[in-house]
Amino acid sequence: MEVVKAAIIPALISYMALLYISHLEALKLDLKGLPKADIPHLWKTFIGGLHYLLPIVVLIYLLMIKRWTPGSAVFYSILFLMGIIVVQHFWRPNQAADSVWVRFKAGVADVLQGMVSGTRNMITIGVAVATAGIIVGAVSSTGLNNAMVGLVEAIAGNNIYLLLGLTALLCLVLGIGLPTTANYLVVASLMAGVLVELGSAAGLTLPIIAVHLFVFYFGLLADDTPPVCLAAYAASAISRADPIKTGIQAFAYDIRTAILPFVFIFNPQLLLIGVSSWWHGISVFVVALIAILSFSSATQGWLLIRNRWYETIVLLFATWILFLPNAAMSRIWPEFEAVEFDTFTQGQLVLEQGQQVRLHVTRHTNYGDRFKLFVFPAKLGGPFSAEDLGMDLAFEEQQGWVVQSFSYLSSA
Repeated sequence: MEVVKAAIIPALISYMALLYISHLEALKLDLKGLPKADIPHLWKTFIGGLHYLLPIVVLIYLLMIKRWTPGSAVFYSILFLMGIIVVQHFWRPNQAADSVWVRFKAGVADVLQGMVSGTRNMITIGVAVATAGIIVGAVSSTGLNNAMVGLVEAIAGNNIYLLLGLTALLCLVLGIGLPTTANYLVVASLMAGVLVELGSAAGLTLPIIAVHLFVFYFGLLADDTPPVCLAAYAASAISRADPIKTGIQAFAYDIRTAILPFVFIFNPQLLLIGVSSWWHGISVFVVALIAILSFSSATQGWLLIRNRWYETIVLLFATWILFLPNAAMSRIWPEFEAVEFDTFTQGQLVLEQGQQVRLHVTRHTNYGDRFKLFVFPAKLGGPFSAEDLGMDLAFEEQQGWVVQSFSYLSSA
């Protein structure tokens, strides 16, 4: 339930933004709606196709209640769908005059035609999956995934922004043809701890669920990111379009989703973390929705009419302000002020009410530098020094200031 609670707002605003992008595309192409007289009746249309939801109900039942394997559940759900396609011919009004045998043959013909079309459409998807399988096999069997994680950590150093970008890229690479669950398990086990540690060193308290959703989101995006983009191959088989062009267009639409993991890493309120009331949660949802709609308009180059270049810049700036208000304000009024370390060691640091000391410590290991961030409350009424924390510091010529020991039960 906690996972659902955390994921609900990003999911809702992402799908609402997708509907908004569809509206913008209609405006670009100057598409007009059907006359009111030609619009099918909503309830009759819904009831007429309601039986197509039954295979989904069967699939969920077999997976969640009976605990069948995904392959078996899908197989029997497809068989159930075939039965519905045949049976539906017996209650269609336009076939009321036909005999039972004629209706049965029409249903079987629909099933056979669907099997033929499905086989044809699976050819391109099968080729893409087989090609992706070579990449996945090479990565998993050679241990390249572990090497890639080490490379990402070495390149990023203590830069949390670079690490997030490289982790996102790594998720996309590992997600090529890999099932979403397997991709999540691989990347989360390798990168989640590194993200939390470097986030702490950068002064960010990264919630564990935010880190795991970060890698999960980019694992999902791998399905429609060219050149493999398996979801785009499946969609192009239905629309009879070019799969690569479909993947590129899908990626352009999914940019709105790609920014969300970065947003809730730096603004956990989007995951309802730290939200104190219903009204607070609703306000977070409304502000986030306005932000992602602004971003969608900026990336699509259209609001009411085609955007001018400066209007796009304004929309992007509004997105940044709305999504990350604390980050935006810190550019104007920094939350922390950098001071010379000698000021701290010599006891010359004087703090005011409400201020804190933030100490960034680097630890050298055989696997690279490790970072830790410590935050200490202020000491009022006099200078603040390392001794107040119970830290024994020494200066070494090669390494600089080194923490030698801590006093028992001290703040440090």
